[in-house]
Amino acid sequence: MGVFEQFRAPQRCPRKPISTVAWVAVIAAISSPTFGETMYVLLSSDRVIHGDVQPASDPASVQLHFNDGSTISVPIKRIIAVEPDLDRLQVMRRRFRQSRGWNRELLHHHPDQFVEEWVNDGIWCLQYGLIAKAELAYREAAGIRMHDPRVNHLRSLLDEAIKSGTMSSQQV
Repeated sequence: MGVFEQFRAPQRCPRKPISTVAWVAVIAAISSPTFGETMYVLLSSDRVIHGDVQPASDPASVQLHFNDGSTISVPIKRIIAVEPDLDRLQVMRRRFRQSRGWNRELLHHHPDQFVEEWVNDGIWCLQYGLIAKAELAYREAAGIRMHDPRVNHLRSLLDEAIKSGTMSSQQV
């Protein structure tokens, strides 16, 4: 080993930093004609905030204004996507997760993890009222492992949402 070889940085898996993805999402939202209107913001914590997106005095953050008059500042590095509706936000969420390694290659090598991702996607959709998309996530998970307890749990949550909501199973 040469003198400088011992100081070489370890090789890492190439990944896009969240901040790059966040910058693209926020720049797209700010440059769109709907800037200043109510938008849905997906945070890196997988939570959604709904408010008017405005530029902040700090270029590394944005301001979110809410109907009650309150305002919060959100660092851009915590933002995954900004979209005008939840359906489009869910699509961006899935694309982001796929860029982080959730893709069809997992199905052959790690089917349990793939089922877990579909179940998590279905539960996330249910939390935000996207019942039809939760049904699609359930079908994907059930297609991999029909009798998995996680898939059955998602089915029971989905049935409960359909019963308690205004949607009928024909609409799903």
